[in-house]
Amino acid sequence: MTLNEKIAALSLLWRRACEVFPYFDRLELDWDGQYRIYLDKVMASESAQEVWLTLMEFMNLLGDGHTGFTPPAAWRRERGKLPFTLGYCAQGYYVRSVEKGGEGLLLGLVRKIGGRDMGEVLREAARYTYCVDGYISPSGLSALLPLLLPGGEHELETDRGVYRFAPRQGDAPLLPAPLPDAGEDYEQIAAGAPDLRLYGGGILYAKVDDLLRPGADRSIGAALRDQNVRAVILDLRENVGGMTMYGAGIAELFMDGQFHGCQKRTRTMVGVDLASASQFAQMSQEEIRALVGEEDVSGAMALWRMQGFQHYTDSFGAPDHKSAFAGPCVLLTSRGTVSAAEDLTAMFRSNGRAQLIGTPTYGSSGTPLLQPVPGGGTGRVCSVGYKLLDGTEFIGRGILPDIPVEETVDDLRRGLDAPLRSALSLLR
Repeated sequence: MTLNEKIAALSLLWRRACEVFPYFDRLELDWDGQYRIYLDKVMASESAQEVWLTLMEFMNLLGDGHTGFTPPAAWRRERGKLPFTLGYCAQGYYVRSVEKGGEGLLLGLVRKIGGRDMGEVLREAARYTYCVDGYISPSGLSALLPLLLPGGEHELETDRGVYRFAPRQGDAPLLPAPLPDAGEDYEQIAAGAPDLRLYGGGILYAKVDDLLRPGADRSIGAALRDQNVRAVILDLRENVGGMTMYGAGIAELFMDGQFHGCQKRTRTMVGVDLASASQFAQMSQEEIRALVGEEDVSGAMALWRMQGFQHYTDSFGAPDHKSAFAGPCVLLTSRGTVSAAEDLTAMFRSNGRAQLIGTPTYGSSGTPLLQPVPGGGTGRVCSVGYKLLDGTEFIGRGILPDIPVEETVDDLRRGLDAPLRSALSLLR
């Protein structure tokens, strides 16, 4: 990578954040100062790999799940993939799937990777990727680790034994741990996306793992129409998000009329106003008071500090819309409830339409601006700030459940889905 490409890559990411990132008002961060620090770092870097990791670290300073840098796909393929995947429960990370030969480690709690304690591994990973309350998404961690591990063979140490591994090439399927369930019979209505079941007492269970494509609302709507449904459980615990409009289609099955989920804001910038602000920025407070008054320039100075916003409220449904179901509803949530799935969760929470059971959501939403950079790779910058309709902050925190229920490794090893069992119990 040339020096020109290194400088241009960092500069593009810095500039895009200056233009659209909506949370500078809540960060104790000198973004311009950090740019100068990281400019020295990228200029001194000795390899493209070092540049890409530096860009990941730079963008992660903003502490947002929709903001970051993804290195080029070719380099990530070259580094390979872990021969196992991770899950997360109350006790920490565990082995969720593994290549043939490592079956004995399934559902084993991870103690060390590459000879380092898991806490140390997580602290290093948190330099490069979004972390909330010590949690890094298992999929994000699994993708990041091959970029951080040196070449050669390593050890995965769990409470069920030790497994020697090297990053693998290709996409050969891994052996998964058995899925937990509620420990009671049900009728399978539809398998796949979404997974639809009817439990005793007329409780419809719908597991929706993404909002990347349309159709989940139609499938759930058909089940509500064709089955004798008394209550509904929507399982969003592993929903990676996608399009908020597809989530709204699900919410419209349960809510009448027009409804809202979040307060939102996006950055505003009018050239002439910013130019005026640049003049005031050169003056002392005494000079501003003497000339125009502090209140008269507050809006302009907010633009100068990258804190000028347009505020609005999202809107779904329609004034004459009629829902398909008015009965009791429960949402299952976890840290794996991400992005558009949090938008959907917010619709139910803000309208008091469902009880939430599980653990807090991921705490990240806001349409990302995508910026390819010279030398390869793509930056992402969040462009929309979110709060719940009542003003509750959830970005960087997560939407809290009404009834906290955590999965434990003991339950998983017994094959029991504790949050689902709690939801079924609540609805009976």
